[in-house]
Amino acid sequence: QTTAAGPDSPDAMTNLLGGSDRRSKSSKHNGLSDTIILVLVDSRNDYLSMLSLPRDLRVKVAGHGTRKINAAYSYGGPALTIRTVQDLTGLDLDHYLEVDFHAFRDMTNALGGVYVEVDRRYYYAGASYEPINLQPGYQLLDGADALDYVRFRHDRNLDFGRMERQQRFLGALRQQAMGWDLALKLPGLIGAFFDNVATDLGTNDFL
Repeated sequence: QTTAAGPDSPDAMTNLLGGSDRRSKSSKHNGLSDTIILVLVDSRNDYLSMLSLPRDLRVKVAGHGTRKINAAYSYGGPALTIRTVQDLTGLDLDHYLEVDFHAFRDMTNALGGVYVEVDRRYYYAGASYEPINLQPGYQLLDGADALDYVRFRHDRNLDFGRMERQQRFLGALRQQAMGWDLALKLPGLIGAFFDNVATDLGTNDFL
C-alpha cells in the first residue's frame, strides 16, 4: 500500500476487487463483501497500488441509510457495492472483479499454489467458524490453506490484520508471477481466471 499519487497514464485502470463470503456457486444469497480492495494497475509503467477498505467502515449506502460498507453487497450485489465505493471515494472505477470462497480456492490451486512467508501460527478451533491450523514459515499454500490465511481474524488485530495478510498474499502472487514462463502459464491462467471470477474485464484488459 502506498500514499503516493498514481501515475497519470491512459493505460492505468482502477479496479474494485471484492471478496464475498459465499461458500458455493449455488448459493442463492449474495452474502457480504468482506474484502474490498481498490487496485490501481498501470502495466506500461509497471505500477500497482492497493488500498483495502475495512469491511466495518460506516458509509452511506444508497436506499439503505448508513450501514457497514460490506452490507452494500447483500442489499444490491456488485452494482450497489460499486456505487457505494464510488460515492465514498469519488473515484471512477474501470472494472469489477468478484472472488468468492470457491473461486479463491480454485484459482490458487490452478496456479499451483502460492509461496508465502507465514509469520506465525494461525489457529482457531471454536464452534463459530471452520477450524484453522496454519503453521509458521515460508511455504507453498494450496487453495484451502491460502483461504485460511487470508480469512483469519481471530486475534487482536481483527480485520486490520486480515487486510494486511490479503495484501501480503497478493504481493507474493505478483512477485512469483514475474518469474513465470508466460508463454506456458498464460493460457491456463486465463482459463482459470474466467472460469472462476465474476468480472467485466475482457481478455485484452486481463492481459
